[in-house]
Amino acid sequence: MFTEAFFESGEADPRDLRQLGITRVGDITDLDCIGIPVWFACRPNSRALSVSQGKGKTPALARISAVMEAAEGAIAERPEDVVACFATPDEMAAAARPTVPFARMMRCQPGRIQPTRRYAWVRGFTWRERSEIFAPYELVGLDMRADTPWDHTAFKMSSIGLAGSNSLDRAVIHGLLEVLEHDATASLDLFGLGAGIARPVKPAVGAHPTLDRLVEQVRSAGFEPRFFSLPTRVPVPVVGCFFERLVASADGAGATLTAGFACRPDAHDAAIAALLECVQSRATDIAGSRDDISELGYSGSKAQLPRETTTPLSGFQHVDGHLPQSEMADAGAQLEHFLACLAHAGIDDFYFFPLARPELGIEVVRILAPDLGTGNDSGVAQGSANLIDALLKGLA
Repeated sequence: MFTEAFFESGEADPRDLRQLGITRVGDITDLDCIGIPVWFACRPNSRALSVSQGKGKTPALARISAVMEAAEGAIAERPEDVVACFATPDEMAAAARPTVPFARMMRCQPGRIQPTRRYAWVRGFTWRERSEIFAPYELVGLDMRADTPWDHTAFKMSSIGLAGSNSLDRAVIHGLLEVLEHDATASLDLFGLGAGIARPVKPAVGAHPTLDRLVEQVRSAGFEPRFFSLPTRVPVPVVGCFFERLVASADGAGATLTAGFACRPDAHDAAIAALLECVQSRATDIAGSRDDISELGYSGSKAQLPRETTTPLSGFQHVDGHLPQSEMADAGAQLEHFLACLAHAGIDDFYFFPLARPELGIEVVRILAPDLGTGNDSGVAQGSANLIDALLKGLA
């Protein structure tokens, strides 16, 4: 069982790791020249990614991040542990078992759902009332094997909104922040970095010592981190961090961009998390061991940062929705704040699906939120209101 000691030191009992199929945890920080900690965790028999990455301000935090990333996938990929029943949508309706509103779920195409097909259903709850709700395994789980019965025509399987922690509230917060982040970045996936959607932000030196230290560490390694605020209907800051990465390919020398994104109530924290994600992405490409790396990531191309169509914000305290960390007393206060922000965007609630077995000592949840978008790379997605807003601005 994972104990509080693990979440303090990152040291886990090998028997706990073996329960999750994790065979190795290692440090790849020194494969790069930046020095910010990046770790990995391997699960050779994974049904999704077999190599998970983790990052943090300290080696312990990076190790915890890598192990938890692997644990989330290990738990979500096993339908035999999380599926509550098998039934057609018609049978679920006849049994008065409420299901998520497919017309408002972005990772599905409602018109392709077959009312007479038997789906595997996972039991979850609405956050406000804690009332029971069911979703198809395809929207909750992460079993990516080729020979499975999942309906990839109607649903897009993804890790977005899958999160783990040592408490339910913290896991829910992590999952919800990831969902909000991807709602904001979906417009970049569709229109690209040069569309002028993101607004540049220049860090105010002295406003946040940890951010100052990390930015200086990246600069000392020869890179200039560039930060951008992404627009979103839900007033919680989403920040992107970019810096150039030189590559040498068969087409010759060139440059591409490394990027990281994060959503946090405090925009400084979002910038820190985005920078750490950017550093992790560099280390991942250097290591080359993750299953989802494509050849395009190593091709030389002209780097193109988001087009600066507006005056840069002078400091993250001016990012829309910024709420200083000091005003977030605890996890409960954060969740109440998120509910208010969702309500501001016309979203009345979200759904959480607890997945972890109690004996593991950790909480793993999947968060689904109606009307929040996701990047589309397989044709199984709907356009969220945030994406439509970006499209209208692009046409204006």
